[in-house]
Amino acid sequence: MKDKYFPILSNDEINVRTYFEKNGDLRFLKKGETLSNPETPIEGIHYIIKGNVDVFFMSSDGRKKTIGIEIPGCLLGDVGTFEEELQPVYYKALTQLETCFISKSDVKILLDNYPCIRDYILRSLSSKVMMLVGQLSQSCFSNAETKVGKLLLQFAYYFGINSNQNELRLIHFPISQQFVSDLAGINRVTVAKILANFKEEGLIERVEGMYSINIDRMEKLIELFELN
Repeated sequence: MKDKYFPILSNDEINVRTYFEKNGDLRFLKKGETLSNPETPIEGIHYIIKGNVDVFFMSSDGRKKTIGIEIPGCLLGDVGTFEEELQPVYYKALTQLETCFISKSDVKILLDNYPCIRDYILRSLSSKVMMLVGQLSQSCFSNAETKVGKLLLQFAYYFGINSNQNELRLIHFPISQQFVSDLAGINRVTVAKILANFKEEGLIERVEGMYSINIDRMEKLIELFELN
């Protein structure tokens, strides 16, 4: 289930990371800092070494729509590198962030001379397409409870650690109702009601802004939602 909604690139190709670390420029951002926006696009590709990045759009009236969370091993700027027009995308550090940056001119050299890195970039582009297709499918066919449940599961898979409590997995950074609302495309009041129902049913717990998820029970609930 998890690869369908938050596609992740394999870190098995250690030579790819090694190349970026040896030849790229190391960049550091603090939590909350913006790496790129439509007015200041990335002129190349960032390889994430440490940290997580919120990728989102902003409407003209200030509404936000998160389209993905990028994690170590993922690439930022790969779409814009091959498109001359400005991209309406924001990259914001959710945690302390460390990346290696390769300029657009050097990316072209990589594509011509390093097949393994070329394939890695192509898989990155493909994963972004599949992520958007998955989101479109959910938007068209999934109810609100299914959307929120699947999002929590994905966070638990990729950002979770085992909790001291049995059968629960802790998402180790705070997630607000507004953040879930932005990512799921559902108004915050509805999200609040759904999360309250999940908590009442023992599917989630929340301590100091961080959620613990009962993965087995949540998956079974989602299967029931999708059958109806």
